[in-house]
Amino acid sequence: MRLAELNWPKARMTPTKIDFKTIVKTKRSKRFIVGVAYDNSFVMAYILVLEFVGPRWRTFIGHMSYGIFYTIGTITIPWIAYGVADWQTFSLITTVPICAVIAAPFVVPESVRWLIGKGHIEEAMKIISKIEKVNNRTIPNDVYNEFLEDCGRTAETLAEEEYTILDLFKTKRLRRITLLLTAVWGVIQMAYDGHIRCLDRLGMDVFTTFTIASATEFPAEMVIVYTLDVFGRRWTLFVAVILSGLFSLLASSFSIGIVFVSFAICGRLFINIASNIAMQYAAELLPTVIRGEGVAFIHMTGYVTSICSPFIAFSSRLMYNLPMIILGTCCIFAGSLSLFLPETLMEQLPQTMMDGELFGIDQTFWETPLTKKKPPEPMVHHLHAKRPVKRPAILRSSMISGYIGNVKRHTLMQRRVRALQRH
Repeated sequence: MRLAELNWPKARMTPTKIDFKTIVKTKRSKRFIVGVAYDNSFVMAYILVLEFVGPRWRTFIGHMSYGIFYTIGTITIPWIAYGVADWQTFSLITTVPICAVIAAPFVVPESVRWLIGKGHIEEAMKIISKIEKVNNRTIPNDVYNEFLEDCGRTAETLAEEEYTILDLFKTKRLRRITLLLTAVWGVIQMAYDGHIRCLDRLGMDVFTTFTIASATEFPAEMVIVYTLDVFGRRWTLFVAVILSGLFSLLASSFSIGIVFVSFAICGRLFINIASNIAMQYAAELLPTVIRGEGVAFIHMTGYVTSICSPFIAFSSRLMYNLPMIILGTCCIFAGSLSLFLPETLMEQLPQTMMDGELFGIDQTFWETPLTKKKPPEPMVHHLHAKRPVKRPAILRSSMISGYIGNVKRHTLMQRRVRALQRH
């Protein structure tokens, strides 16, 4: 059964007192505002979570929270639509829970990294003190003072210049990373949206197929949690996008039926994995000073490609398997592009624009986290230094991507505390 086959009350859908053109313009304006706000609000919340959570829990919290609640929501939505059978009531039901976000600014603290980057050191220290009390932890005075000194130097450096999106394209390597991220995310988003739009072409009713396809979100997040901090972002993203492409091509080689549907759902599963890896990957690759704006820019420009997904789904009228062929081919192309991005696992995340330009410069093409021999804390340039410097290990390890940085930091803190107790 399709949405068009539902018995939607015509009286509610047809305006009687207001001019039709006015209604259309108003609806378009509202849809435009909702479309612009949706992805940006999601990206900002995701980045805020990543910047607050320590390296050990970054992957788990960032993906499990998304996997659990997003999966529940997407599984429930088609059956709410089926049961309500009225578009206005359906819009109201799905909008009311969002009103809870109004309380977010009063409950969720500001990003400490962002505050330090903007020079608001005192406000950042207040938030750290609150976190310290909530977690029932005590930071040693010398570590606290050392961190405060480093924050002061960083704030002075970052306050010298305001950064915009254009700064991502001023240097060679950072420009290449930005363009690759945009291209890969664009294809992933097109494939993700394309798989959703092709659901009604799978030979089953759209409610069942949408539920089954949405149920793949949770196992996708579980796969990410257990593999992303072991095999790294680069190769995991490559494998996920390539497998999505291969399963889509396999689906195209069968006639519509249970086999066709099974391979198409597998393609949806792996594109789910790829889309979630790409979100975290972009947030880790871009420097802190431009991370929020950069990730939002990549997502917004990447969504431009989703304009093609309705036409891809419509191509099934020419040939039933043409959408899967197009999606599969594009995914294999995007997977190949992802191999030209640097790995972020066990690497110190870039803070300044210079860090972003030099990030991954010493990595080789075939290198993986499993074959990596260099230490997890590379020497990097910082704008406030006249030469390559090595920042205090306890500070640098907190910015390392993955759980290894967290283990390193806690080991150093325990050694520091034991040394203070001896004296």
